[in-house]
Amino acid sequence: MSEPATPEPQQSADAPGTVARPAPRAVFRHNPIGIFGVFFLALCMTPVAWGAPGLQAIYLLPLGLLVWLLRVRTDVGVEGIRLRTVLGRRELPWSELTSLRVSERSWVRAVLRDGTEVTLPSVRARHLPLLATVSGRLPNPIAEQGESSATVDGDASENPEAGDTPAVAGEPDADGGPRSRADDA
Repeated sequence: MSEPATPEPQQSADAPGTVARPAPRAVFRHNPIGIFGVFFLALCMTPVAWGAPGLQAIYLLPLGLLVWLLRVRTDVGVEGIRLRTVLGRRELPWSELTSLRVSERSWVRAVLRDGTEVTLPSVRARHLPLLATVSGRLPNPIAEQGESSATVDGDASENPEAGDTPAVAGEPDADGGPRSRADDA
């Protein structure tokens, strides 16, 4: 028996002896844990579905949810954005995009040159730094905030501008809760 051939790593043209790395890529999709919810829904529908002839058609609802969970995604790479919905697919090269817009519910939409907006499935506002890193073209919104933003470990005491105003002794914390002894130190 022969073993499958493994591809040889390609040498980089930039520097001899270095291995070329694949282009960065990010896939945004729904959480696969939702599949358990779909199967639970189908299980709960079973008494109703077999209660009368023809009611088995209600199994189409969990089947549709399962297809939606598994199919809908957004692939982002250096060449552009590839959107996949339940019934279609669309490719958006970076040259076609003018900007990204975040809606009130934190959904991210791509604004095209003709002014139309395309919703990026499964991409939320919290994904913008990763989207910027993978694209290589978009500015990183976290890096643009500069030094005045929250620190890496999120400790607002090192950077008073990052968090709420610290509470004065004898007053509750900014969130309304009681102060701890560590706050007094």
